[in-house]
Amino acid sequence: MHDRGVVVRRIFIFDKPDLHTDSDFCDICAMQVEAGIDVRVLEHGKITQSLTGLSDFILFDGGVSYETVASASQRAFALPSILNTKLALDIGQIRKRVADFEYLWSLGDPV
Repeated sequence: MHDRGVVVRRIFIFDKPDLHTDSDFCDICAMQVEAGIDVRVLEHGKITQSLTGLSDFILFDGGVSYETVASASQRAFALPSILNTKLALDIGQIRKRVADFEYLWSLGDPV
């Protein structure tokens, strides 16, 4: 990634305090770091600011946001699936996502 001057940052937000010590999760993080991705982890409980409408999102050059919403399954054993996706191009929405990401990034811990 850095060969082309592209900076890629990723935050894993988790609600299980011990996830960052899980060996499979650590392997995933290590692979991403080796690929040149700057990775941080963030325990959900550290988020104090209200982030309305926060879903999984990817920002591309601060100009496009790819957003996904997981479905809420009623079955305890079911894995979440993607309910919908959208490409946000509205500059107001993009600015909000950039601000959300920077806030979360500031709270995260480097891997």
